[in-house]
Amino acid sequence: MQIYEFTVQLKDPFDNEALADTIYGKCDDCTIGSDQSGRMLAAFDREAETLDSAVGSALQELAACGAVALQVTLETNMLPLLTA
Repeated sequence: MQIYEFTVQLKDPFDNEALADTIYGKCDDCTIGSDQSGRMLAAFDREAETLDSAVGSALQELAACGAVALQVTLETNMLPLLTA
């Protein structure tokens, strides 16, 4: 298995502490932060067989927490894995 690093930008504001607590309770492989617009970011270090399964499972867990994903950004150190 591989560890995939990616960040999910959420529609929700960073100051939504209840949502952040729910995400932390369900996703033990992520860190919560914010972007310049004040939206919540969930940065993942997710172990999975494929990038698709890593991102897909993270998006499912976030949706189950009530979060709305807007964008997924792959960390640049992951790019060589996609071209190999």
